[in-house]
Amino acid sequence: TLCGPLLATFNAQNIANTVWAFGQVADLCARRSDFRRLIMEPTNETVPALRRRVSDPEVLGALEGRQAALLLHAFSKMRVRDEVVVHGIAQRLLRRDIMQNLNGQAIAMTCWALAKVDMPHPELMEALATRVTDDRMIEQLSEQSVANIVWAFAKLGVHNADLMAAVDTVWGFATLGVHNGDLMAAVARRISHDDVLATFNAQNIANTVWAFATLGVHNGDLMAA
Repeated sequence: TLCGPLLATFNAQNIANTVWAFGQVADLCARRSDFRRLIMEPTNETVPALRRRVSDPEVLGALEGRQAALLLHAFSKMRVRDEVVVHGIAQRLLRRDIMQNLNGQAIAMTCWALAKVDMPHPELMEALATRVTDDRMIEQLSEQSVANIVWAFAKLGVHNADLMAAVDTVWGFATLGVHNGDLMAAVARRISHDDVLATFNAQNIANTVWAFATLGVHNGDLMAA
């Protein structure tokens, strides 16, 4: 079984795939407590064994950025709160070479996971916010990724003045009272692109105008568009 010697042979990819599979099942069973009750039973050693293996330096040291994000995301779907696991994965993600290779989806999954189990990691959240505001990241973020990131920061009560808002979720910053001229200008430029603005419905436009007005930001090009 997974709790036996077999688990000790699992490498980072094996572990990531296994935990991800458990997370998928947990997601499918979200409306029923059967699965969660089963895996969280004190006599069930599967999840604790997986957590211990994930925390093993051998595994942590081999995790790629996407694998680390998937692990956090999957554990959060199972409502697993483990400070040792979160800290270990966070330290891995904070490595410059790992952080610089995270894409928008991986960042969104990480933020969502931390918020889902209410476990903010200030240093990691700060680094993720910095990565998101990187100009190269703007074009990679889907509307869903931006929504998940903004929701996570808001839920965790983390205020970061440099965190990017984009598309219709720009209102999230107005709700948080975050005002950064350069940031809002970057958002306005992104929204003003024809391919983005054309996807806006009436509510999206209303939310965007409201957010800029609430923050006292006037952007002539955006309002003209």
